[in-house]
Amino acid sequence: MKKFIFILTITILTLSTTMAQSKLDENFTKLSQEILQNLQSFYPVHSTSHGIHEYDYRFTDYSMKSINSEIAALKKFETRIYKYQKSSLSPENQIDLKLLKSNVDVALAELNKTKFYNRNPYIYIDDAVSGIYYILVSEYAPLETRVQNVIARMKVVPDLLNQGKKNLKNPPPVFIDAAVEMVNTGVDFYRSVQSDLAGQFPVLASEINIAAERAVSAMLEYKHFLENITPGDPNSFAVGKDHYNYLLQHQYFLDFDSDSLLRIGENILEQTRQLYKDY
Repeated sequence: MKKFIFILTITILTLSTTMAQSKLDENFTKLSQEILQNLQSFYPVHSTSHGIHEYDYRFTDYSMKSINSEIAALKKFETRIYKYQKSSLSPENQIDLKLLKSNVDVALAELNKTKFYNRNPYIYIDDAVSGIYYILVSEYAPLETRVQNVIARMKVVPDLLNQGKKNLKNPPPVFIDAAVEMVNTGVDFYRSVQSDLAGQFPVLASEINIAAERAVSAMLEYKHFLENITPGDPNSFAVGKDHYNYLLQHQYFLDFDSDSLLRIGENILEQTRQLYKDY
């Protein structure tokens, strides 16, 4: 009888532990889904490039209201993630925890510390161009379905670039040059897309032409804005040593800092030079 009670007790404890473990992993999975959905929604072009097409009709909202809202959401996620740091998640979820924490930490740092949206004009025009390109090269749906999202994104290009003009403050010259070059590429790309899609979908030709022309006009206005903006210090493109070390640890999971990375690079360069000299 005592043996039976002992076995029963062990069984109950095992089941309780298993149930608690299952609940812990289940709650973590729900948090993971929340975080991923948030990041995918905030960065829709990035989502498109990774085969997530739920947000193909729009771009990132870089208004200060949207950015502040995202910062607040990421800080809450950061707090919720912290509660799992010392928990007994399954091995798979422990890996996911590390990856999720990395995504949240880096996104929060970029929005709240480096504030790339104030410094880099390239991100706006790159979104405008890549956002259309990724839809066209993907094959997740027939072109007659995808063209609707192409038109939708074209229509909001002026809003995207206007947000850039409001946000940008003394961007580094190298970023300005890259953005201007991308505008030139983007204009040619949009006109090519306009011609191809209007020819393939004559019923939508008027809507395609209007959306494309407005987008191109917004790009040219953006280029004029960049050519007349007051540039920042030529070296201000750098994120700084502290943040670079932060990225090495939190984004790339490396256990050495920028000084160590520099020494590795210098050693490889010297070895390469010697091999070339010997050759």
